[in-house]
Amino acid sequence: RRLCREVQQLKKLSSSIFLLDYDPFSDDDESLTDSKVVQSLSIQGRILPTSEPFCQRSFRISITLPEMYPFAPPVLRFLTPIYHPNVMNNGTVCIKLTDCYRDYTPHVTFSEIIIATEKLISTPDLEFAIHPDAAMEYNGNREQYNRHALQYVLRWGLPRV
Repeated sequence: RRLCREVQQLKKLSSSIFLLDYDPFSDDDESLTDSKVVQSLSIQGRILPTSEPFCQRSFRISITLPEMYPFAPPVLRFLTPIYHPNVMNNGTVCIKLTDCYRDYTPHVTFSEIIIATEKLISTPDLEFAIHPDAAMEYNGNREQYNRHALQYVLRWGLPRV
């Protein structure tokens, strides 16, 4: 029930900062039990950033639930390449809200994670930077960082519709 409710909340975010592309509940598979869903749940959608240069396109992400969910945080990953201090080249994202040693609790919702991710794109958290080159450029040469980020946006960004 919780997972269905969370997906419904994500659908409400649609068109503002997130477009839901896939969720396991969209399949009319009545054999999905709670335990099967948690073992295989992966949601995909597109973040719609609001800040330059990222606002020109969208970026596909996945939210995957570990077996221990909700007691372990969901894993958020960018599937579309993005040049950002808090996103590694393989798409791994470092966001406080999903850090089980800091801010994550079983009450954190998918919508809260999406909202926090969109804010993180606009305002990188250099304390949790995991892409050192992007962090150094962002901190030391913002103009170069913006050019580099724009190259990624134009090359790999997806349509916003």
